[in-house]
Amino acid sequence: MMPTLQCSANNCAYNSNQRCSLQQIDVTGIVSASTSEETSCQSFVNRLEGEASNVVGETYASPQTNIHCRADSCMYNMKGNCTSDTIEITGEGASSRDETGCSTFSDGANPSMNP
Repeated sequence: MMPTLQCSANNCAYNSNQRCSLQQIDVTGIVSASTSEETSCQSFVNRLEGEASNVVGETYASPQTNIHCRADSCMYNMKGNCTSDTIEITGEGASSRDETGCSTFSDGANPSMNP
């Protein structure tokens, strides 16, 4: 089953009412990431001011999306796929991928670092 995705990166061209119109997104993390701030949504594309989203109506923006995960140290990463039931991508006001993050990230190597 695909995770339920909620996305606050409201400037992303694929965002429609905190849902993503892509069938799959790519989340990455720096080598041995230990916090969500060290992750990002590589599928983020900045929607320029005044542009419409890449979504036509609500029917294309599904709450469930495949998550390809390259944050190797995340406890939800299983062979490059996210196994969490829900995932939240942050980045309200973001203008680049580096300003987004996966707040669901949980350091599998160091559980005491998790919220």
